[in-house]
Amino acid sequence: MALVCKNCGYKQHDEETISYYKKKYPGIALHDIPYVCGACLDEGYSEDEDSGELRTIDIYYSDLTSDAQKRVLAGYRLSDPKEANWDVFPLFVLYPDIVGPEGFDE
Repeated sequence: MALVCKNCGYKQHDEETISYYKKKYPGIALHDIPYVCGACLDEGYSEDEDSGELRTIDIYYSDLTSDAQKRVLAGYRLSDPKEANWDVFPLFVLYPDIVGPEGFDE
């Protein structure tokens, strides 16, 4: 198992990086880990996707239509989104770098 540098293609086994991403993003495939080798980092290579974090899109209760909000509350047998802290925490998180369509732009 080796990580592949997103810049130059260099393959390197880095158990610490692999463990970090497997723990933070359970189920992540090895090829989806945003890895850049030390040589490229020394040359100043950087892009948003190589910041060490995967892009995420948080979907909040307030993002839903009123009909969808009613269905979600009914499905969880709640009367108020605050009962599930959906007023401050997202309902779910999308990871476009892992499962999003090719060429996904924000």
